[in-house]
Order: sequence, then structure tokens, then C-alpha cells
Amino acid sequence: MEDVTRHAISACHRAFEQEAAELEEHFRNGIVAALRNGIERHRAALEVEAFPSPTPPDREEETVSASSAADAREEADDTTGTGPDRDEDEPPESSQEESPLDPATLEALLAYRHAVMSQVLEPLRPHLTPGPVATLVDSFGQTVGSALSSCRALPEHVEVPWTSDALAPKSTDNRARRLAKPLARVLSSARKAGSPRPVPLRAVATRHFGRVVVPTEMSARIEACEAWAEWTRQLEVAWIAWAEQALEPLTRIEVPDGDAGREVAESAAAAARTLQARLEQLASEMPAAGAGEAIGARLQASSTTLSDDLAVAGSFFFRPRDPGGDRPDLRHLRKSSERLSTLEVRFEGRLRMYFGLLALLTGTASVRERLVERFRKECLPSARGLLDIADQLEEALGSVDVSAGGRAVLDRVTEEITPILEPAVSLVPPLSEVEPIVSARAVEMVDAWYGVLRQMPDTLVLNSAEGRKGGRLRKVEARTVPLQQFVRQSFDALRVERARAAATRLTVVLEELRHAVVELPEALAYASEAAEKELEAEADDAEERASSLVTDAVRNVMDSLRSAVQDADLVIEDVRLTLATESRDGAISLLDRIRAGLMQAQLLRAQSRVATIRVWINENWGPPVDRAARRLRRRAVWLRRLATRHLRRGAEIVSGPAGEQAASAQSVKLLAESEAVTSQLPLVYQRLFTFDAVSDPALLAGRGSELADLKGRWGRWQEGDGVPIIVKGRQGSGISSLLNVFSAQVEAEGSSVARVELTERVSTEARIAQLLSDALGFPSFESFDEIAEGIFDAADLPDLVVLDNLEHLYLRVPGGTDLLERLLTLMSEAEPRSLWVGGIAASAWQLVATAEATAVTQVAVVDLSPLSPSAVRDAITVRYRRSGLPVRFEEPKGGRSLLRRKLRRARTAEAKRKLLQEDFFEQLQRASGSNLRLAYFQCLRSSEFGAGEGVLMKPPVRPDFSVLDTLTLTQNFTLKAFLEHRTMTLEEHDRIFRVERYESYQIFESLANRHLITPVWRPTGPGTDRSRVVEGVRYQVQPLLTGAVFSHLAGRNIVH
Repeated sequence: MEDVTRHAISACHRAFEQEAAELEEHFRNGIVAALRNGIERHRAALEVEAFPSPTPPDREEETVSASSAADAREEADDTTGTGPDRDEDEPPESSQEESPLDPATLEALLAYRHAVMSQVLEPLRPHLTPGPVATLVDSFGQTVGSALSSCRALPEHVEVPWTSDALAPKSTDNRARRLAKPLARVLSSARKAGSPRPVPLRAVATRHFGRVVVPTEMSARIEACEAWAEWTRQLEVAWIAWAEQALEPLTRIEVPDGDAGREVAESAAAAARTLQARLEQLASEMPAAGAGEAIGARLQASSTTLSDDLAVAGSFFFRPRDPGGDRPDLRHLRKSSERLSTLEVRFEGRLRMYFGLLALLTGTASVRERLVERFRKECLPSARGLLDIADQLEEALGSVDVSAGGRAVLDRVTEEITPILEPAVSLVPPLSEVEPIVSARAVEMVDAWYGVLRQMPDTLVLNSAEGRKGGRLRKVEARTVPLQQFVRQSFDALRVERARAAATRLTVVLEELRHAVVELPEALAYASEAAEKELEAEADDAEERASSLVTDAVRNVMDSLRSAVQDADLVIEDVRLTLATESRDGAISLLDRIRAGLMQAQLLRAQSRVATIRVWINENWGPPVDRAARRLRRRAVWLRRLATRHLRRGAEIVSGPAGEQAASAQSVKLLAESEAVTSQLPLVYQRLFTFDAVSDPALLAGRGSELADLKGRWGRWQEGDGVPIIVKGRQGSGISSLLNVFSAQVEAEGSSVARVELTERVSTEARIAQLLSDALGFPSFESFDEIAEGIFDAADLPDLVVLDNLEHLYLRVPGGTDLLERLLTLMSEAEPRSLWVGGIAASAWQLVATAEATAVTQVAVVDLSPLSPSAVRDAITVRYRRSGLPVRFEEPKGGRSLLRRKLRRARTAEAKRKLLQEDFFEQLQRASGSNLRLAYFQCLRSSEFGAGEGVLMKPPVRPDFSVLDTLTLTQNFTLKAFLEHRTMTLEEHDRIFRVERYESYQIFESLANRHLITPVWRPTGPGTDRSRVVEGVRYQVQPLLTGAVFSHLAGRNIVH
């Protein structure tokens, strides 16, 4: 009997025992190994030395306290409107210190991102399809089939003797068997121990298998599935929490905004450590542990039941029937497991989504870095040779004996140092060779980018994050995510085109590098020419000044070469970060779209709730609430006005009108003494930023259209269709410089030029005729008629005649325009032989055009409008380039909160430099207006030499011209006369305003004491008092103040 029982138990139970061992092995080598291996890899990524460490608790408290204090200060500033150094449109600034992200930490975080993708998520995902639940169910079905086959393979009947305890009561007996056993002990043959009996072994085994083993194991299997489903739920919740806290920081980590890098890194690090702790906890709580003991206990109880059945099998009260081909019903298990295994599939989809997002970031980063490296290798292989040239220049300059004198230094530089610089241009490839390469690489980058995007899954079905966090396995909503559609929307054609355009910007590297290198020989040649002029002047310190000019120029060239290579690296880095920004923004947009469904549902619910509350309030308390709101708004307006009034009164009490006027007078005095400021600058800057008219076309900025107009009229005159030209504009607008450049270009073509510059008032025809005779090579004629006859009789005449400062032919008195009218007629009559070009102040020309309308129609007018801010910037930039010194801009140390916030958000040094440069020129425009001379002075005043490498540009100080507001009407009209006549004497002022000499003297002295006018020239010598107004001396408005004076008079409708 024992052998029969053992065979039956083996047929029913052995398959389940083997399955338990196989499942343990499967889980141990599968999901358990993958999870533990991922935990080790994850821990290794966290244990990198540069990985961000958690913020100490006391540091967090300090940060919170500082932030709270800053918020309180900002709230107080917003209430009173008295924030420190705050612009009107600038938001309050946080007081948190900058915390930039160091490269080692960035590298550690990027390595962590790659480790999570390739060493944690990728090995774990395959073990969730099929997951533990699906594995348990499939294995159970196979085991049931195998065990059922074993039961059916048993013999149908076997002959065994009755045992002595067969009818003894057993704990496993059911009610019917407990009632039948006493009866059987009286009536059945089983009462005789040892008598044979047939046992229906197959029927007993299959009945036991279907009614006991399968239900018991199926119930246990359902519990195991639920345990595994709960475990995977907790695992998914851990990954959801990690993604919510770490996924966006890991997306932003390559391009953090300003000083947010440390905050982003700490957020990612905190999420990583939380995930590590949770994964280690889940690894120790895996349901697979202890499954062998559990199934052994169940099978032991089942074996007892089978043994008791076999003991009474064949008696009249227990004769089981063989079920034949019937299989146990597993529908309950499959129904329960189907729901749970679906949760696992959705969890795998979530991990696949996280893997895809990290793979997208890693793939685009790889494409970006490959583009930059190929550009450096293919387009900049020899650019580093510029640094070698700079080192050679430094070595050659070190061997020059400066004490030998300026001539020796100049010759040494010309013979030995200048040839070293010649190969520099050839080291930078021309743009025509580089553009096709860059364009091809940009297209390849876009194709590779699209390849990375296409690897994202098409559609994923995910578990609702809220449902998974709630702990309810039976009611978890599903959400379909059209991931590929979201990818196409986030990385749309516009974003990809911006990335391609950013890649093509690499050509700017070569363009700017070549432009900077090409200008260096010109800068060195300009310094050599200036040194030559110093030596020709034969001044006492000419040798020293010439030597200083040349050696400084060589040093500037060395600095510029090094700076050019650094700038090229900055532009490359800017392109790289631009591409990283597009990748980051696209990934963040993708994350936002994935989260949009839940957020939109929450928003709609919140809006519905708010709308319901508002409707309820309006229905029950509408009118009172409206009245209260109106009263609050009126009270807020009244309080704001009251605060503004008191603040204004306080400011007036603190500063006062007298203090403002003193500050303004000091500002005007500084401009009047501009020569004292400029005389302390390096020689090359004194020459480049001279306030005199220029003749170099490269230094004439913002007048390209006017110069082209003059050249076009010159060409038409050469063709026989010319007309005299008058160039008019405000004082300081560059009339003389334009005429100088135009004359130089005409002379460069081989034509002859005669030039007359009027520096004082000319009131007689004989005087102007004499000046014209000298310029044209005539005898001393005394009238315009003689000049006209001489022009038509002369065999050789200048092709171009330039007359500058024609306002000196005009005086605002009766008949004061007659001389200028006759000159215009002469210019028109002499036009077939020579082209006449004159320059005059716009205010003077306005009066001449009114008084002499007929004469004015004989000439063409070229109007010089005020320079635009971009033209002023170009004029200053070209001078700094010509100096050869690299320019840096100082960052603001206080106030300017909006600018400082932008600087912190700038990703590269090049972006910061551009922000500072734009801000500097915006302030310079506000400080100087359209007056180019004032802009030069403000720029030189803001320059700090010797502060590190190159020139440090500090923010320009806006001059205060409020002293002009204190002028009387008489003084204002006197300034207007200065603008019309350019210069005036006391005698001319008497005639213009018909006043006595003492009145003119008083007006001139009052303007001179305010530093508004200055003598054009005055006698010097012993006993000369420069503070007095002297008769016979010609005065003019301070050159740096002409723009401010014009704006002041225009504001009072005195000039137009």
C-alpha cells in the first residue's frame, strides 16, 4: 500500500515540486539578477567622487532662511517702490548666491544618466515582458498539464490488502465519511485486515488532483501573482517618483539656466539616492524568496489527504469515477492574472519610455559632439598655429633693445617681426572652402538626429500614475501615450531647422577668425606709420614715443592672436550649447506633452470648481462683493499716489536743486576739459579717437550711403551731367570727415582736388576771392567775376573744389546772406570745369534757403542725418580693432538686477560678452545721443588700460546737462546763434542782436563761466588771463556739447 500511495503522490505532486525549483532558478537568474545588478551599477554611479553630495541640514536651513529674508525684502521693496538700484521694468532679484556647476560634476551626472539608461533600465525591461505574473500563470498551466498526464498514466486498478487502520477516524474525513466508517466496520469486508481489494488508483489520483491539488495551488498561485503585482507596483512607483524629480533635471543638466546648475544637480542627485534606497529595499522584499518552503507545506497536507483517500478507496462508500479527458478549470486564475499581467506590460512600457527619453538625450548629445569634433578636425586643423605665431612674436619682441631708440626699434620690427605675422592669414582656411563642409556636416547631423528620434516607440499604454501610487491593484486606469506623435510635435521642423542653422553658424568661427587675423597686419602697419610720423616731427620725446607705439602694437597683435583663438573656441562652444539647448527644450516639451493629459484634467476640474464658487458668490453676494472690490481698488490707487508724492518730496529734500545744479556744472566742466583726460591715454588711442575730422575711409562709420551719393554725383559730373553739391548737417555730424574721405578717394583715382576751409568769419567778397585764388592757383583776384573769368580761361583746373564751413560766409544781419548767395551762383557757373562741393551747418542753411530761395535751387543738397546707435557702435568698434587690443566689458557689481539675471542665465562666455557689449552701447547711446565726439569721449573715459589683458570697458556715466535748464532766454538765443554761425566774436554778437558791447560781454562771460563756450584760439603769453572774455577772440560752443545744446534748444522750440 505504501508503494501505491507513493506513486500516486509522485504523479500528483512531483511536477509542482519541480516547477517551484525552476521558478526560483528563473527568477534568481532573471529579474532578481537584473535588479540586483542594476542596483550595483546604480550605486557605482552614485559613488563617483564628483557626484553631487546631499545638502547638509544646517545648510538647507540657512538657504531657507536667506530665501525667506530675501522674499521679505523684495515684498517690502515692491510695496514702497524703493528697491535698491532697481530699474522700472526690472523684477526683484533673489539674494541667493551663484552656484555654477563644475565640469567634473557635470561629467558625473552625464555618466549617471547613461548608466541608468544602459545598465539599469535596459537589462530590467526584458524581464517584464513577460513579467513575473505572466510567468507564474504560464508555468502553472504547463505544470497542471504535466501533472494531469502523470495521473492518467497510473494503472486503472491495483490489488492491495486492507490495512488494520483503514476505517479508523481521520482528521481529514468529511462528514459523510465520518458517518460511513462506523457502518463499514460492521458490514464491509474492510473490517478484515489483509483481505484483498481492488483500488481505482487512476480515478483516485485524478479526482484528488482536480479537487484538492489544483484548487490549492491555484489559490496559492493567485496570491503569488498578487504579491508580485504589488511588488512591481511599488517598483513602478519608485521609478515614477524618480522620473518626476530627476528626469527633467537630467534633461536640463547640460544647459542649466544661469546659476541653476547646482540646484538642478542636487535635485537629480537627491532623486538618485532615493531611488537607490528604494531599489535596495524592494530587492530584499521580492516575493520569490521562501516559495520552496510554502509549496512544500501545501504538498505535505495534500499528500495526507491523498493517502487517506487511497486507504478507503474501493469500499462501498468511496468509489470515485475517472473524469476522463476533463481538465481542471483555470479560468479564475487566468481572469485574475490577465489584469495583473497587463499592469506589468504597462510598467514595462513606462520603463521603455524612460529609456527612450534618456536614449534620445544621449543620442543627440553624441551627434552634437561628433559634429563639433569633425569641424575642428576638418576646418580648423592649423588654426592653433596662430598661438605659435604669437609665441614667436613674443620671443622676437623680447630680443628687441628698446633703449636703442625709436628708429632702431621701428627698423627691427619692420625687418624681423612683421614677416613672422605674414603666414597667419594662410593658417585660416577661406570661407569658400569651409562652407560646403559645414553645410554637409549640418545635413548629416540632422539626418542622424532624425534617426535618433525615429527609435522612440510609436504608442505606449501606461498605468495612470495616480492609480499606481494609490495602492489599488484592481482599479488602475490606463492611459495611451502616442509617443512618436509627441516626438514629432516636440522636435518639429522649426526646431530641427534651428539646430541645422546653429550648426551652419560654425562658419562664423572661420569668418570672425579670419577677419581678426587679416586686420592685425593693418594694425601693425598703422602703428609703424604713426611711429614714423612721430620721428619726422622731431620732438624731444619722439624716439621714446615711436618706440612705445611700435612695441605696444606688437604686444597688441600677440594678445589679439591669442584672443582670436579663444573667441573661436567660445563661438564653437556657443554653437554646441545652442544645439544642446534645442535638444533640451525638445525633450522638456516632450515631457510636458506626456504629462499634459493629467494636468489638463486637473486644471479642468479646478476651473470647474472655481467657476462653481464664483457663480454661487455672484448669485448670493454679487452686489456687496462688487462694491467692496471697487472700494479696495480706489483705496489702492490713493495709497500709491500718496507714497509716490512723499517719496518725491523726500528726494527733493535730500538732493535739492542746488545739489543737482552743482553736479550738472561739474559734468559740463569735465567735458570742457576733455583734453586733460585724453592726454593720459596711450598714443595709439589718442590718434584713433581724435576729435578732429578723419580721412581714413575705414574710420568713417555710418556714412556709407552719403559717401555713395557723393561718388555717384562725381561720376555723373565726369559724364557731363553734374551740379554743385552742398553737404549740410548738425555740428559734429561728420561733414568735414565726409568731405575728407570723399576728397581722398577722388585723389586716389588720379583727379586733382582743391580745398578751402573757412576757420573765421569772411565778410567781404575780396577776402573769399583771395582764398579761392590761392586754392585754384590764380593771381590774387578780388571779385567773383574775376574768379569766373579765370576759371573759363585756365588751361588746368582742379577737378574737385571743396569748401568747408560755409556758415562763416553768413551773418544773421540785413544782407548777411548776400555773399553766400553770390558764391552759390559762382559754383553753378563754374560747374562745367570743376565739381564744387560745400559743407555748411544745417541751421545756417535753413536760413539761407529761406532768404535766397533762387540761389539754393542751383545746387543739390546731401543731408547728414544724426548717426544711428548701430553706426556709433561700428565707429567705435572699428577703432578698437585698429588698436589691436582685445576689449572686455565689466560686469555690473550692484544694481542692474535684470542685466545680472541675464548674465547668470548666459550659457557661455561669448554670450555674456555679447550681453555686456549690447548693454554698454545702449548706455553709451543714452549718454551721448547722436554726438559722435561725445560718444568717443565717453568711451575713452570708460576705458581702463592695464587691467588684465586688453582694455576693460566700464559702464559709461551719463552726463547731467540740467544746467542748461537754468539759462535765460537771451542766453538760449545766443547759443542758437553759435550753432548757426559756428563761431562768433563780441563784435558779431553786437551786430546780430543789436546790443551794446557790455551786454554781449556779460552774455559771453556767463556762458564761458558755465563752460558752454570756448575760444577757438586766443593769444597766449605773460599776463594773459584765460578766464576772461577777450575782444577779437572767436568763440564756439564746446565741441562735446553741441548735441546737448541742440537738444536743449529744440526742446524749447528755439531751433527746429
